[in-house]
Amino acid sequence: AARGRTLVVNIGCIGCHATNGDRGPDYSKYFAGGGVRIESHVGRFVSRNLTPDPDTGLARRTDDEVKRVLRSGVFPDGHLVPYTSMPWGSFSHLSEDDRHAIVVYLRNIPAVKHRIPDPVLEPAPLPSGAVEGVFGLKDYGIN
Repeated sequence: AARGRTLVVNIGCIGCHATNGDRGPDYSKYFAGGGVRIESHVGRFVSRNLTPDPDTGLARRTDDEVKRVLRSGVFPDGHLVPYTSMPWGSFSHLSEDDRHAIVVYLRNIPAVKHRIPDPVLEPAPLPSGAVEGVFGLKDYGIN
């Protein structure tokens, strides 16, 4: 967990996974998410609750599901979060031991019940003449 904390702090995860209050970040809701909302060409995304809350946080996810997001940006429902919404490519170089340390740390912080809206996936129409599947999930070997 100590190694995971070091990684999480140095990577800067709290920058997006904070919860905002009336006067800025609400540190009583450490890693409960919601502080960043992004509209992109593929949908709307809100930073997730990374606390181990069983209803609204990571307790609903397996260790492998969390590591998969860090490794490849693919969420449990199979959608690929755009790099502009979560810079997962910056974390893809982490070792499996590093990813495991991050998961252990996140599983051991206080749980905070804080529901985050699910992503709304609205793919942009393909430009005229574009080939179906280009830059899609199949390009990443995901079916």
